Amino acid sequence: MMKRTCRIAALAAALLGSTLFFAADANAYGLSFAGGLSGAPGDTITAQLLVDVAGGEDLLAADFGMSFDASKLSFLAGRAGSIWVPAIVDPTFFSFYANVSAPGQVTVSVSNIAPITGVASGVLAELDFQVLPGAAAGPTQLSLANVTLGGDVLGGVLPGVLPSANVAVVPEPAAFWLFAAGLSVLAMWASRRRGQR
Repeated sequence: MMKRTCRIAALAAALLGSTLFFAADANAYGLSFAGGLSGAPGDTITAQLLVDVAGGEDLLAADFGMSFDASKLSFLAGRAGSIWVPAIVDPTFFSFYANVSAPGQVTVSVSNIAPITGVASGVLAELDFQVLPGAAAGPTQLSLANVTLGGDVLGGVLPGVLPSANVAVVPEPAAFWLFAAGLSVLAMWASRRRGQR
């Protein structure tokens, strides 16, 4: 009976330890976007997702979704960020997948056979978007969802509020000059009309 109680206690301690590590592991990662993003219709913009690894945690894999306004942006391609470069021991065992899973939604998955150790921060992934021709000028967002980052033992879904990136869609330069020319014609017309009175 004593042996059985000790085994149950050891199992409970192992499970509790794993649960605590899971929570600590999930809180050991921070995400953010690099810089401001802006582009005119037809331009390609690159969103860099930065990761901050705290407390000596390892990074072995990452999965996340990113939503965007499909009436303003189109997903072109994605690639692994610079944080993965030192860990790619054998490209055969490294995978990066980025694909449109639904209109306005990109799913990204990165994994490696060996964990990244001793790296404090870097670019997790880079995603290229094209500002659609005819996109209305104004702000839009890239928003993260369902983020899972993991080390060599356990991974965790990131808790709390996930970052988003503001994207400014700016008017085309040709449209600006056309607008300016129209204003100058109106100004000339108004001054001539005043001169006739």
